[in-house]
Amino acid sequence: MDAPHETVRRGRGRPRKFEREPALEIAVRVFWQRGYEATGVAELREAMGGMPSASFYQLFGSKAELFAEAIAHYRATYGRALDPLTDETLDPKEAVRRTLSRSIAMQTDKEHPLGCMMVLAAPISDSDDPVYQMVAERRDITRSRVLDRVRQAIAEGALPPGTDAEAMAGLVYGFLMGISTQARDGVPAETMQRSADALLALWGHRAETVVADNRAKQ
Repeated sequence: MDAPHETVRRGRGRPRKFEREPALEIAVRVFWQRGYEATGVAELREAMGGMPSASFYQLFGSKAELFAEAIAHYRATYGRALDPLTDETLDPKEAVRRTLSRSIAMQTDKEHPLGCMMVLAAPISDSDDPVYQMVAERRDITRSRVLDRVRQAIAEGALPPGTDAEAMAGLVYGFLMGISTQARDGVPAETMQRSADALLALWGHRAETVVADNRAKQ
């Protein structure tokens, strides 16, 4: 089935077709690079090959509606770097390790804008803004999934029983969100990967230390 498109007459020549999916991918990259607030409809239309205003609104409804679609498209493509968090075949530490490694690789790939769209494209003017809330909800899902993995690690004994799950999850989530600014600032992927390895080394080290202490007391 052909993708939805809008046809525009061009003088006596053949009508030009604006296909929805390619236009959506362009919108993702513009929002990703510029951010929601800094991106205007005129800029989006120009990036889409000079799409007429009527065609834009007929295809996407509004800038906010287009952004919502762009977020969904991003999550289903580039955002799959986070998929290990929900992969039940992986143990918690490996799930987090793969998530960090894949996120670093994706966010430093120069084939598209650097960083994470969920971090860089969100409006910042008003936390009550529905567009802001939409992005914040996506980030909260990621935060919750990290926390679930930490709690699983505690329950399975990979982390000590007294581990502060919220604090440990905050370390991992904070690092994950910080990849964006480091990528934009030109920090090499190799450097960030070493930082991720150091963070995960704390995970195993703490558990091994507690196990050794418990054995010594027996």
